[in-house]
Amino acid sequence: MIHGLSPSGHDRVRTRHVLSASPTDEEAAYVHASLEAYNRQQTGGEIDRPGIEIGLVAKRPDGAIVGGIVASTVLRVMHLEALWVDAGYRDQGLGSQLV
Repeated sequence: MIHGLSPSGHDRVRTRHVLSASPTDEEAAYVHASLEAYNRQQTGGEIDRPGIEIGLVAKRPDGAIVGGIVASTVLRVMHLEALWVDAGYRDQGLGSQLV
């Protein structure tokens, strides 16, 4: 058991909590659903709007790929998942152009 703040976190009343290192599927689903509900409320529902999937490649005139990015957006924030530039094209600004 662990001593901690009350569930509201706003006062100094000590309560006891029991931690379980093996939650049931139902308990894990409850945690996920609670987080989703909180995020939905905090973002005014924007969290439910689909993001944008971004893929961009740089090619030589013969079609050979010399760089590329894979990214996505969530809440208008881009998450760059992969950025690659061929060794022969590095230090020339291609990565910056892709981003």
